[in-house]
Amino acid sequence: MLQYIHHLTINVSDLPRAIARYRAYGLVCQRHTSHDAWLIAPNGAIHLQVPLQPTAYPRTIFDPGMSHCCIQTPDIEELLTHVQRTDAVPRSQPVDLGTGHRYVYLDDAEGVVTECEGVPYAPPATAPWLAHVALASFDIGRLSAFYADVTGGTVRTSPLLAHNQGIDTIAQVPGIRAHAAWVRGAN
Repeated sequence: MLQYIHHLTINVSDLPRAIARYRAYGLVCQRHTSHDAWLIAPNGAIHLQVPLQPTAYPRTIFDPGMSHCCIQTPDIEELLTHVQRTDAVPRSQPVDLGTGHRYVYLDDAEGVVTECEGVPYAPPATAPWLAHVALASFDIGRLSAFYADVTGGTVRTSPLLAHNQGIDTIAQVPGIRAHAAWVRGAN
């Protein structure tokens, strides 16, 4: 059974620019070479690598595969101040969906989407941390069952996410209709 998620790997074409971006998100660059870098959060890592034939394209939040990773912070405004000095562009201002948290998606020049989530109950001095990795699939039942099996976790599902202006604004997809499922990891 999977005990811990160590890292996620993201392909990039411009490694120095990507390192600067993830450092602005609050991660610490532990080491890097000319073709890869390891950025560390309190509960995991992001491994950036330059593939042999890099390509960048804009992604929607529902393209199959890794949809986005989420970085949580107690102060979303401060984090955005740092991140907006890089190539990351917010899709909207932070939006409150009624949970007390504020959410914003950012797109970077690599075509990678990052969600920033402001978590007001976290202690103010807490460093930003990796909250989740979102995977999109046309068969969410099969995908979530697989991850529940390998982690020993329980699947939590949402009702249909639709007719919600806040979600439409964050995703920049008018009239979005989606189901979501969560499987908690050990991190």
